[in-house]
Amino acid sequence: MQKIDDLRDANLSGADLSGANLSGANLSGANLSGADLSDANLRGANLSGADLSGADLSDANLSGADLSGADLSGADLSGADLSGADLSGANLSGANLSVADLSGANLSGADLSGADLSDADLRDANLSDANLSGADLSGADLSGADLSGANLSGADLSGANLSGANLSGAIGIGEQSEYAVGLVKQIAEIVLADNSKLQMDKVHVCETTHCLAGWVCTLDQTAKTLEPIFGWNAAACLAVPIPAFTDLFFADNATAIAFLQKVQSGAIDLSRRTIAHKLDAGEQ
Repeated sequence: MQKIDDLRDANLSGADLSGANLSGANLSGANLSGADLSDANLRGANLSGADLSGADLSDANLSGADLSGADLSGADLSGADLSGADLSGANLSGANLSVADLSGANLSGADLSGADLSDADLRDANLSDANLSGADLSGADLSGADLSGANLSGADLSGANLSGANLSGAIGIGEQSEYAVGLVKQIAEIVLADNSKLQMDKVHVCETTHCLAGWVCTLDQTAKTLEPIFGWNAAACLAVPIPAFTDLFFADNATAIAFLQKVQSGAIDLSRRTIAHKLDAGEQ
């Protein structure tokens, strides 16, 4: 197929460009909304500011492409090669990026809210200040990724690899919310029904007996994912950033049970107070 180089500001909405060779092409500002670019070769292409909303880019080669500021909302990028691509400031809300290769990609400031990034390769990717609220990151490889300042509220990190990731300033992991408060209440219900299920001198005794932090890491999927990387204390603090609760992680059984009794009776205030928790791999 003949290679097309200059398509700046072109209107290609709904066009069938599947399998097209557009490597190195200039598509900046182009309208490609709803276009079929599946299996297309867009390696090193300039798509900055382009409208790719709802486009089919499944299995496309976008390695090293410039997609800065592009609108990719609702686009299908499943299985696409976006390694080393510039997606800074791009709108990827609701996009399908499952199994995509985003290793080394620049996604700083990108909107990935509600996006499907399950099993995606995000090794060494720059996700600083990105909006990942409600995103599906289950099974994703985020090793060495920069997630500083990223919004991860409601994101699914189950089975994700976060080894060496930078989560400094990240918000929303266990955001103080009805969920975080509800988790503490769930722990209170479990422990107060059977005090033997709490043992404060050990993180995990068995599948049904833990300390307070151990219970968080057992019941919360994100904390469970983070525990082997950052340690039980940091993982539980991120999942439930409630000082009245986390301050008791090194308390004895009697003190912890007394606290849980107050939680269950409603006598204690679990209102939010943000904690700053800089995390580097290996911090306990």
